[in-house]
Amino acid sequence: MSVTFGDVFADLQKRLGKDPTATMSEPLPAQYALALSDGVRVGWQAAFWPRVMQIEERTPELTEAGYRVIAWQQAGLTEIEAVELERCLYERDPRAHTGAAPLRHVFTTPEGIIVPDYTTAERLYARFRPPAPEYTEEDTDEEFPAFLRRYAVLQAASELLDDDQARYRTKAAAESELERLIGVEFDLAGEDRGAIK
Repeated sequence: MSVTFGDVFADLQKRLGKDPTATMSEPLPAQYALALSDGVRVGWQAAFWPRVMQIEERTPELTEAGYRVIAWQQAGLTEIEAVELERCLYERDPRAHTGAAPLRHVFTTPEGIIVPDYTTAERLYARFRPPAPEYTEEDTDEEFPAFLRRYAVLQAASELLDDDQARYRTKAAAESELERLIGVEFDLAGEDRGAIK
């Protein structure tokens, strides 16, 4: 099921007791969009969600210090936001080779992922989480991560509500929704919940 940012924006308006068909005065649309982007980012970074993890072939670069590194940002490739150290680098594509084992003794630095000395492979496969999507009020037709829809709305509403008690209850509901999502996601994927960041 495809979900757009406009759909989620309307959900937030309803959650806040606003009419989604009414015209909003500035700066509310920008505040709502920022709150939803923050909600997506917090949810996105809460776990190494199997559905958002990407695998790309990367070429390590030699640093001045003499070690090989896969930079967080490489021209023309998806930015790497975060990795699970135990499952981030492979000599063979783990999508094509189910028995492909991740490299051991992997470390990260501000430059990127340090490639272990024992491998001489010129190209490696990096498994990583890309950055969370960000939205503005003009992005109504942009795709939204459907699995985070309810959480992002609750999280954003908890930041925008005026009443302290309502804000607290909504924040608790958001946290409960995130825990539920993590349980469902990792149970369905058959993944270890150690993948929770």
